[in-house]
Amino acid sequence: MYTPKSGKVICLGKPELLITAGDKIFSLDAWWIYEDHLGQKWGIPKGFIYDLASIPRWIWWIQWGSWNNGAVIHDFAYAFGHAFLVEDGQLKKKELSKNEADDLFADVTYTTAVQFKQTNAPLWRIRLMHLAVSLIGRGFWSKSEECQAKQIYGKSLADLQEDYASHTCPDDANATVIDLSVSIHNRC
Repeated sequence: MYTPKSGKVICLGKPELLITAGDKIFSLDAWWIYEDHLGQKWGIPKGFIYDLASIPRWIWWIQWGSWNNGAVIHDFAYAFGHAFLVEDGQLKKKELSKNEADDLFADVTYTTAVQFKQTNAPLWRIRLMHLAVSLIGRGFWSKSEECQAKQIYGKSLADLQEDYASHTCPDDANATVIDLSVSIHNRC
């Protein structure tokens, strides 16, 4: 059984709800940056569109809190087969395996629970969620191969680098207690 490792959430981009008809679709409202237990910084760009967690509607309640932070890098890696490492302020594409993406999901979820004192994410539950994405996520990983081959996320690496260089972290990223609920905006 995988044991999650603790890192540090540096910038907490939050999911903004875009569509609720049938499936839920979210957009990341700011750069999301996480430093793992090895000191590697991972970045996911503002505007990334994702589904937060591919779970049945009847258990959506389980994802709010620590889980939606862990879903950011997990969904990005599942969609594109990589994530961005931040080294000396520069974005570098780092290919990830499905297992690495699943492990990062657990690590970020665990880190978020500890760092922001989330009580709905005990270790047993994080391990259960990790097991679920490890087993059930296989079908989603293989379906993402076409997207991975195209590497589609709307901007070139140079544009993403420029955007990253000018970003600032939201003030609440360093808050003691943070509300990780979804901010819903009326979009026509």
